[in-house]
Amino acid sequence: MPSLSEWHMWCELLDDVQTSGIYSDSKTFVDKPLKLPKAEVLKRFQGVLASGTADLKSFIDECFDGEGQELICCTPEGFTSSPGFLKKIKDKKLQDFARDLNAKWGELGRKMKPEVKEFPERYSLLHVPEPFVVPGGRFREFYYWDTYWAVQGMLLCELNSAVKSMLLNLIHLVNEYGFVPNGGRKYYLNRSQPPMLIPMVASYLSCTDDLPFLLENIAALEKEYEFWEVNRRVSVKLGGQSVDYFQYRVDTDRPRDESYKEDMDLAASQPTENRAKLFSDLASAAESGWDFSSRWYDPEKSSALSSIATRNVVPVDLNAFLCWNTRLLMEFHQRLGNKSRASYYGEKYLEMLQHLEQLFWDESKGAWFDFHLNTGKRDTRFFASMIAPVFTGCHGGTQEEQERKVQKLLNYLKNEEPSVGSLECGIPTSLCESKQQWDYPNAWPPLQHMWVRAFQKSSNPVAQKFAYQLASKWVRCNWSAWQLNNYMFEKYDAVNGKAGQGGEYEVQVGFGWSNGVILDFLNLYPDMVLDDPEMTLSWL
Repeated sequence: MPSLSEWHMWCELLDDVQTSGIYSDSKTFVDKPLKLPKAEVLKRFQGVLASGTADLKSFIDECFDGEGQELICCTPEGFTSSPGFLKKIKDKKLQDFARDLNAKWGELGRKMKPEVKEFPERYSLLHVPEPFVVPGGRFREFYYWDTYWAVQGMLLCELNSAVKSMLLNLIHLVNEYGFVPNGGRKYYLNRSQPPMLIPMVASYLSCTDDLPFLLENIAALEKEYEFWEVNRRVSVKLGGQSVDYFQYRVDTDRPRDESYKEDMDLAASQPTENRAKLFSDLASAAESGWDFSSRWYDPEKSSALSSIATRNVVPVDLNAFLCWNTRLLMEFHQRLGNKSRASYYGEKYLEMLQHLEQLFWDESKGAWFDFHLNTGKRDTRFFASMIAPVFTGCHGGTQEEQERKVQKLLNYLKNEEPSVGSLECGIPTSLCESKQQWDYPNAWPPLQHMWVRAFQKSSNPVAQKFAYQLASKWVRCNWSAWQLNNYMFEKYDAVNGKAGQGGEYEVQVGFGWSNGVILDFLNLYPDMVLDDPEMTLSWL
């Protein structure tokens, strides 16, 4: 542990560099490894300050290596250039597209240099023992919920061993820190991301039936779930009773290291006494994965990011994900023959199903909405997160009740938000054009996957048609952008299919979850063809 004086000196160094404008992206500096022991770097920084002619750029070049140099590119274990599912794809152009995306796993594979383990104080990188796949671009390390969608594609590409390695890394982090951090950097250790480790394990087991792996790691999976129960619960009054739900909530009074200048610039417009709350709400929104969106604004105060109030929101998607987690834990224990633990999680699952309906389901509108603690009401603006209960199977008890709600949701889209399903290239994250990257007109791969998979498994033919058309539109737009740029983007414009825009940084390419979603859609609909007229017809 560094001494208090070392900590203060490091904070001063971080502040001086990040606010200097040397780097256009705040993440650049905090990803740089130290060339020298930390104490020596701080000593030299003191000398720079004492000189009165601080040349920060020369100091950085002298004491820090280039970002990303602690990682080695590697091909994922078990890689094959022609995984079997490619043969099912009818359209030759789409088959070639899938083959190219399969090859991308080789470009996104990484492992850590031994020095990261040997000299951990010199790196912001969190050491993990196994190779992994990164999203791409500025995201040089692994990320928590991104990995779920990468895994869907990797399993189709027969990369079972590589997926197992990635799961072991996440489990290693749970055992080391008690939870899965937002990403693979030390500056993420104060927050997580949507809890997708348990669903990833379920996907892996569906392909491998690796019960020894499950038996060895079930305790860590329960520990990951318990992190949310212990640290992210919030009590809501319902019918005179207090009911526990979950929210994204990060306790911090500092700007995010990787977005330091952006947070400080925003805080400059706030009274000093409000800044700790601002920093906490910004980090909490980052924990959601939706950083940033008008979803987290206080709609009664402002339409600007400075009004962010993430900890006022009880999010429908997080609660659906955790409901899903309880059902999967129940099923895992059933497979392992642990009757008492299976019963324990089974009771939690049924309880959460009931609570989801009570707080988030709006019968009159026929949709699920976030709940706001300050108003005691649902936020009835459209956000694509409303599909999470259907995606996770946490949208009612009986099959009949589930299908009734799917039909109500279809009616909601048709009657209240007809533009949502009519755009050329996917479901927009919201209908608010705030210039934030998780708002209109941006469409994000994980959300497209959730909508397609949610409606595809319904017995409702209109829902199934919606799923096919949405998948088709998404594939065509991704394919067109690929042909034009030879890139897969982290997000797309739902109106024109170009790369998405807005937010704290330029759109990134790579891209792990984008590749995984396309591969899953092509496997789900192998008869899809690019010139299918069904792609342009309305699903309504």
